Amino acid sequence: MSKYRITEIDELMAEFCHATSSPRRSMLIRILSHGERTASELSTETGFSPANVSQHLKVLRDKRIVAVLRQGGRARYRLLQPKILVAMELMREAFLECLEGRNLDTGAQEPSPTGDEGQSGTSSGGYGEQ
Repeated sequence: MSKYRITEIDELMAEFCHATSSPRRSMLIRILSHGERTASELSTETGFSPANVSQHLKVLRDKRIVAVLRQGGRARYRLLQPKILVAMELMREAFLECLEGRNLDTGAQEPSPTGDEGQSGTSSGGYGEQ
């Protein structure tokens, strides 16, 4: 018998990864990192149809990633757990390292065709940027 077991945290992480597996939902989270928005504002900012934005917001609400605040007849959405942005940024950095050709077995970077070996950093478009 294994000494390891699936915990509630493991389940929550899997749900989070599933909820953010859509690039559109990741984009909505990134926008909401800059403050509350209505579904209409999100539709305008992304170019997604209002119905599509609403579908994605429902998934994010169901997974407790965003919350809805009702004010009068309007609903405003906000991030429920801003620390999720930290997790997303860490994943983004890991993926960037893969794209930059880093050797994950040794931590060494493969030679760059442009000759800029050893230089690292993140490109623009992080979760704290617009």
